[in-house]
Amino acid sequence: MPFTHKNPLGKFRIPWFMIDLNNYTVISLPNVPLSVTSNKPINWAKISSPGNEFQPMQFSNMGAQEISFDIKLANRNWMWGNVPILKLFENLRTPAESLLTMLFNNVSNANPQVLFWYGTGNLIPLVYYVEKCDFTHTAFTQMGYPSVTDISMTLTLDEDSTLYKAEKMARFIMMYVGMAESIYNVINSFKGEKPY
Repeated sequence: MPFTHKNPLGKFRIPWFMIDLNNYTVISLPNVPLSVTSNKPINWAKISSPGNEFQPMQFSNMGAQEISFDIKLANRNWMWGNVPILKLFENLRTPAESLLTMLFNNVSNANPQVLFWYGTGNLIPLVYYVEKCDFTHTAFTQMGYPSVTDISMTLTLDEDSTLYKAEKMARFIMMYVGMAESIYNVINSFKGEKPY
């Protein structure tokens, strides 16, 4: 009789969320992105050497991690559609203006940073700069407001934050866990077991 493992969480799952750190708001949706792309630029300089038949490569630096994804926002409210939740996303592409900054006339010139984690492959939520937050409205209410919107986002990691330093420590530990797991899976595959 094969061993079966029951998921202790049952049907519970952590919802998709993003925290706007400057406007002090939480954005959460019942759906999740269908895919999340993570890029980490590795920059090399090609060195020209007269008479050489190739260009030697010299390491320059690494860029910050970039996360990009699309997510669908839908609310078929007959009057306002998805406009109230859409305004939360719109705050991510305008200068940070919380109620406190508006009252004390202390508006920032920069758009806010966000705390984000879902689907990135990182162990903890990290702080990101919002580089892109584009809307494509695909359905409308009878009043002319959007009811379905595809939101396309690009976030760039703030690698100077304390949370990122904690992530680096966790990555170091998980690296050895991953190495042990990969060796274990290879051994089991030689035994005829499916590794996944």
